[in-house]
Amino acid sequence: MITGSGSSFCSGADLDAVYTADFREALYEMLHTITEAPLPVIAAVNGPAIGAGTQLALAADLRLVAPSAVFGVPTAKIGLAVDPWTIRRLALLAATAWPGGCCWPVSSSPPSRPSPVAWPTGPACSPTRWTGPPR
Repeated sequence: MITGSGSSFCSGADLDAVYTADFREALYEMLHTITEAPLPVIAAVNGPAIGAGTQLALAADLRLVAPSAVFGVPTAKIGLAVDPWTIRRLALLAATAWPGGCCWPVSSSPPSRPSPVAWPTGPACSPTRWTGPPR
């Protein structure tokens, strides 16, 4: 399980450093470690997941998302290129997501009335074990 400390999941990286070779190598190594883990990896997104935080959540097999969570990729917002891993991973998750999406919302307050849980089934719920870019 991956989660943040405090009120944020992960605030990402300094935009001045994200286009260096060292940063990209370290980032891809981290993402490969998560996507290649022998056990399922759960991201408990407890707040903002910005930039590399969004990538970290995308790399997980399952995302549990708090009401305070937001996702963002600032490089795209300021007109810089988003790396191919992020685009492919997001496309994979969107293509295999069930109608409710690729994140499970969670709440700290109990529901007002009990309701049955309908677990999704079928081809739209296939695993998301894509290993990312070639090494």
